[in-house]
Amino acid sequence: MLFKIPCALSTLLISSSLMAGPNPALRWCVDDKPSFFFYNKVGTEDSTHPGFVFDLISHLRSELHLDIKVVRRSQSACSVLLEKGEIDVVGLLSHNEEREKIGYFPMRHGVADGDRAVIRTSYYLYAPKEKNINWDGRNLTLLKGKRMGAIEGFSIVHDLEAAGVKVETFKSLDGMITRLQKNDIDAVALNNDKINRISERIQLHKHDKPLKTKDYFIQVSRHFQEKYPSLPDTLWKEGARYLKTADGQAAISKYEKLENFP
Repeated sequence: MLFKIPCALSTLLISSSLMAGPNPALRWCVDDKPSFFFYNKVGTEDSTHPGFVFDLISHLRSELHLDIKVVRRSQSACSVLLEKGEIDVVGLLSHNEEREKIGYFPMRHGVADGDRAVIRTSYYLYAPKEKNINWDGRNLTLLKGKRMGAIEGFSIVHDLEAAGVKVETFKSLDGMITRLQKNDIDAVALNNDKINRISERIQLHKHDKPLKTKDYFIQVSRHFQEKYPSLPDTLWKEGARYLKTADGQAAISKYEKLENFP
């Protein structure tokens, strides 16, 4: 399976009163580098396989009658634009303290509210079958001394570095796997379902216990929250409901048997 539905989600009804009056044009920033299955390359946003994030955006346009304009930039640039209030939404993103400083996530009792996450995925450790890498499912510091690879901008990079693990980052999965096969790195940390379908073919072992499990959210700018105080919660609730809808199930089913975007 590509995903898990966040637990304790009930069916959420969106009040029409929240959307009364003219709807704002919402500027949504998405990473300009493809990452299966979240977003395809620039120029494919209106294709049959644009990526899960763009399927979600289409759903929100239809269900909430929003004028959503997509901006493609690097993930770091999206964060800068969000902080400046030049775009309104970034996502999907996992929550961390640094990101919370520049925009809003759905929160409950001081922590990110998993019931208003759009999707939940786990990062796993993959290594060549001949390498004996010790991972107990709890302490990332066990990976100190290993040459780890991860995709640039992904939150697992911060988690590993905070545990004192040296991480080499890559702009693409294919480039990282090539370096792994050449023994330039010892293992990789990924939440990309593509590698599950190719790991047996390229003789990689997936450790059973995840490195980290993370919820992924729609993040909104402080400027947008202040200007439209009721709209962010509407986005979060409908985003969380998406995977329980026929639209959400149809979107996921498009990608489940693929190794990459067609």
